[in-house]
Amino acid sequence: MTVLKTPGDVNIVVSTDSDVRLYRAPVGQFGIDIFAHKAQSGTIYYYTHSWSVIHPAGYSLLTPKEARDRLTHLAGLPGEGRLDEDEKKTAKRYFPRIFP
Repeated sequence: MTVLKTPGDVNIVVSTDSDVRLYRAPVGQFGIDIFAHKAQSGTIYYYTHSWSVIHPAGYSLLTPKEARDRLTHLAGLPGEGRLDEDEKKTAKRYFPRIFP
């Protein structure tokens, strides 16, 4: 369980086990996954979970625009590391019209 503080000074409890994963970085030494968390208020918060085999995990809140921009960028990558079809479908649920 991890607590993040929003810019509005609200604490939210996020969980990579129960929040919606929008992007999973390729398995390797390190990566940054993107998640969506729906608060009790109904507000959706986006955050990254950075992981490494060497360093402790880190979390960072994203604005909706930052999350959308990252997902758009990842969808355009060639080969490994790009959004797969399931991730694109999930991204479209949170950001309608994100992809042509």
